[in-house]
Amino acid sequence: PVEDEAQLAQLLRDFLGNEQLRASAIAQVMRIQAWWAAQSRFAIYASSLFVAYDFRAPQECRVRMIDFANVEQITCKSEDLSGFGKGLETLLRNISGGGA
Repeated sequence: PVEDEAQLAQLLRDFLGNEQLRASAIAQVMRIQAWWAAQSRFAIYASSLFVAYDFRAPQECRVRMIDFANVEQITCKSEDLSGFGKGLETLLRNISGGGA
């Protein structure tokens, strides 16, 4: 199990084993982060990001949001207490190698 950000950063370095994959993953997560920051209709709790790439051609990573079992409709961003944005920031920091 991953117990701290240093271990998370190492896990991500191992999984995304080259700069192309890391850059691709960062771009994909940033796209999700931009959408998340712009929307103010939903708070999503306990969701996941699915990160995948073709091991035989490891140049492009795909990142998708999955698992929407706990969605709450909100009327403004200040009502969103989900922490999803914080999770995206943490993921980006650790993919980039700047973990805590």
